[in-house]
Amino acid sequence: MSRSKTHHQARLWLEPAEYYPDGRIRRQSNWCIIDGSRKIRTGFLREQESDAKKRCNDYNAQKIAPPSRERGRDPATFRIEEALRLYYADKEKEIARPKETAMRIAELIRFFGNATMDTLDGYPFDQYFKHRVGMQWRRFKSDDGKIGKTGRPMRFVTNAAARRELEDLRAALNHCRPFLSRPIAFKMPPKTKSDPRQTWLTPAQAAAIVRAAYRHREAQFGESTERHTLRHVARFVVIALRTGTRSGAICAASFIEAIGRGHVDLENCAFHRLPKGARITKKRQPSAPLSDKMVDLLGRWHRLDVERYGAACHAVIQWNGEPVKSVRKGFASAVELAAKARPDLFKNVDPAKITPHVLRHTAVTWMLNKGISIWAIAGYLGMTPEVIQNTYGHHDLEALRETAEALAGAARGMESGPRGKRMGKENRNIRAFRVLSGAEQR
Repeated sequence: MSRSKTHHQARLWLEPAEYYPDGRIRRQSNWCIIDGSRKIRTGFLREQESDAKKRCNDYNAQKIAPPSRERGRDPATFRIEEALRLYYADKEKEIARPKETAMRIAELIRFFGNATMDTLDGYPFDQYFKHRVGMQWRRFKSDDGKIGKTGRPMRFVTNAAARRELEDLRAALNHCRPFLSRPIAFKMPPKTKSDPRQTWLTPAQAAAIVRAAYRHREAQFGESTERHTLRHVARFVVIALRTGTRSGAICAASFIEAIGRGHVDLENCAFHRLPKGARITKKRQPSAPLSDKMVDLLGRWHRLDVERYGAACHAVIQWNGEPVKSVRKGFASAVELAAKARPDLFKNVDPAKITPHVLRHTAVTWMLNKGISIWAIAGYLGMTPEVIQNTYGHHDLEALRETAEALAGAARGMESGPRGKRMGKENRNIRAFRVLSGAEQR
């Protein structure tokens, strides 16, 4: 007999309060919705049980009933949570990072709760920034409030992160406009441009990261094993520094042509960064030639992957034969290992600020220091000369020492001016310069 499909009902659970080691309360006891392995905090405290039950009932009703697509609905009866869930259900397959989008939507639902769409009409979003900016990321759990469960410093929500969440809310509102009886005046706050990234790597620092990632072996029960769990990160770093390509394009690259993936063409020595079938965006991904040394290295990696995992392994960055979507966590581990192994190299830079995108800044800086023209770099990386000059290019202090020495030489030339019997105006100026520079006493 076939059983009829029934929906599992979520239930309420009173989460106990959490305290810091010194006795201070960290999180008050609040009601949570338990749906299988999911835990959804309602934001209602112990004494707000009736409100929590209503939220749980609404959750179960929405879980059973499909999203309503009725047109001409009054914004006063259209809940923001419903609009966000409808947007995600329709766009999940089109979103590049659906998991991160779901996390941002969950934060919006926690803040707005059961508010309806009409509340967004002229809503002062400064309140949302005051609520979100400075909060710790929920995936970090600690006892002291400073170090997360990964052992790395706690991360906090920035203005850019809060604005990104509001952009998801705007996208959901635009997606639900056909279902509303009247338009909503949703006005995003003005975007504040952040300072350009100043972090880049020296060749010694980059070599230390590659060495740490390549040599690292996984530890189990306090003992090192033969599992090299970061070698795909070492491969990623080498490709990023030698091609200046963004991390997403490198992880999406393949040794064969495939829909939705870039193509590393070893026969024609070219890297076609733009995935096949993808549209061109403002973040251009032009095809770029590969050096002979890079082609030999990529060809050797591909042969090793095929020998180990079979002919079906075609991803440039792979882990156990499967494509790697992101190296953010593995790269952070490699940087941390390199900083511990060579603290002298990283004493002037914060390892937490070294992200995969720093490698793109590093590649641009290295090319500029080699004397390559900005126009050639712009064509190779798909940037504008203005972006290279204002954002990606960084001056090397050691390289600028030659400029400082040349300026000092010019100053010494001013010191050795014509010496006449009469001290004219020119000689008086030269003597004043010598006095100011400490070369002569008054």
